[in-house]
Amino acid sequence: MEDRNSNQRKLEPYFSLVDGGDHFKVVCTTKDDQNMNMCDETLLIAKKDVRMITRKRQPDDLNGTFVQPTFGIIGVMNVCSYNFMVLITDKENVGRLPHHDFVYRIKQVDFVPFSKNFTNFREIPEPEILRHVTGIKHVLENQGFYFSYHADISSNSQRQAQ
Repeated sequence: MEDRNSNQRKLEPYFSLVDGGDHFKVVCTTKDDQNMNMCDETLLIAKKDVRMITRKRQPDDLNGTFVQPTFGIIGVMNVCSYNFMVLITDKENVGRLPHHDFVYRIKQVDFVPFSKNFTNFREIPEPEILRHVTGIKHVLENQGFYFSYHADISSNSQRQAQ
């Protein structure tokens, strides 16, 4: 039996990265045609040990230093002993799957350093780190990396059916 909501477009998340001092907060919102709604949970990422936890959304989740809006988080990457949060900052809709799931191509990423001494990876004085981060950024932005908010596009259909 077909789900009667399967023809409706699923809400896409939008994220705000907030620097809370010793941790990052990733605050999720969704937007439909009329409203902007906060998600039920917030992701906390400790800067010291990159420990991640989710907790119920709290009214002060957007308090702190706003770093930037993002369409998603690729992950945490360690480059030459520096940790960076890798964010999707621009995307392009490239197609639609059954059940109205969209597929996006990553157009732009940003590397946000965990170090409180730097607000941008370009400020780090070590040329080797800048060279590595710039190279990884180039690959992610130019080699055709894709994602979907609701569909598993990394597994083949036989594996998904298991």
